[in-house]
Amino acid sequence: MKGQIRKSVAQQIVQAVKDVSGHDVNFIDKSGVIFASTDPGRVGAFHEVGRQVAKTGQTIEVETDGSFFGTQKGVNIPFHYQGELIAVIGISGAPDEVRKFAYLAQRITLLILREQELNEQSSSENAQRSHIIRSLVMGEAVNYDYYMEFMGKLQVDTRVSFRTIVMRLDGQCDPAGRSLAESSVYQAFEQTGARLYTFNYPNEYILLLESERFQKWEYAFRQLAGSCSETLKIGVGSSDLLTRQDRSYQAAQIALSSLAAGPNLERKWV
Repeated sequence: MKGQIRKSVAQQIVQAVKDVSGHDVNFIDKSGVIFASTDPGRVGAFHEVGRQVAKTGQTIEVETDGSFFGTQKGVNIPFHYQGELIAVIGISGAPDEVRKFAYLAQRITLLILREQELNEQSSSENAQRSHIIRSLVMGEAVNYDYYMEFMGKLQVDTRVSFRTIVMRLDGQCDPAGRSLAESSVYQAFEQTGARLYTFNYPNEYILLLESERFQKWEYAFRQLAGSCSETLKIGVGSSDLLTRQDRSYQAAQIALSSLAAGPNLERKWV
């Protein structure tokens, strides 16, 4: 979440820095309260210098213990992210000794927040993609502007024909077999360079693939059908525009229903 670092994450950071430096480390909020520390007794305590750093945005180094209320000698630096003060990072010890470790904590925190933000963006994009794909294959209305904006972001050409490919796992397969099949499915998706795919609970994987690209990669799906014949069935729908993928999805379902167990599942594709 922008502008926030979880207390549990802050606690992990201070502990990691102490393991390297041997010095106590604190995370201090904007009001001057310590919310993560390698000294458990200081969590929740007021840190006067931390409060001043938060107010001024300037690093303060303290040469002796007791110079300020609730403060030991050390280095206290502000940590900003996207222009916002997130916390003050304080490390106890002689400033010349601990200064570099304060900057190490700052660097670690920056990397973690960036990774957290990327994960949230990825999660949001996946949710959008799943919503649009399900709407298309179910024939449900989608806001046109929202649809076009998302397809533009994925660099998908909405003017060409696509096929809906449905991969259905056997619900009775053991966890190991399921895990292997899932891994193989996603590898096949990534191999084709496809952007429009999602998992459809409880046991379907749906891929919308350009018809021209399907012709190029059909062999890969045939290989997948053969290698996972005990756990996976694949149905390929008819070629149509993205906005008509409900018809392609229905054709893929018909193909799936016609398949018999065995190694040559691909012969029933339509």
